[in-house]
Amino acid sequence: MKNVIEPCCIATQLPQVMKTAKQGVFYSNGDWGVKALMNAVSYLVEKDATVVLLMPTVNVWFCRVLRDWLQRGWMDCVVLATRENCAALVAGELSGLENRVLYMCRKNLNMEAFIRYNQTQKMAVMGPLRVENCNEFCSYSYVRGVSWEEFGAVVSPIVALFAAKKRGIKGKCEGVKRWVNRGFIGGETANRKEEG
Repeated sequence: MKNVIEPCCIATQLPQVMKTAKQGVFYSNGDWGVKALMNAVSYLVEKDATVVLLMPTVNVWFCRVLRDWLQRGWMDCVVLATRENCAALVAGELSGLENRVLYMCRKNLNMEAFIRYNQTQKMAVMGPLRVENCNEFCSYSYVRGVSWEEFGAVVSPIVALFAAKKRGIKGKCEGVKRWVNRGFIGGETANRKEEG
């Protein structure tokens, strides 16, 4: 199976790669961005999806993509962390949807990820998430369809990034609350207390 994903074929190639195994790797020449990735594989996790994005930065156009997806019901909520401070941009572009958005600037963020899950399906893709093409050869890893415990092992460390936001989730939708409280881990509830 070809696992260098080209921009002309990402919508067909990438889902095929991700359907062949529960975890794996694929590659890009940096000629497609985060929007193309989301468009290609989001259908693998259907309705009521919580989306988590770790990115270097966002721009106005990508924020408008997030707004569009939230308004269309293509995702239930979005949890977003960027290395560059994009708080004003995110607040302005996603105004009126604050209860479905959790944003954080994390200056030491040095990883990128697209996570999408609901009550029955889960997927995590780790690798460069850029709003524009970076034109650099890069690798991605993914997990999809693994057990909740395996999924938790992959994404629980990422939840720790949002520990400081735990006090500020009052009024947020259930998807945001479940993320921050690790409610995605099978057998655990949204009221699970933080260890340590």
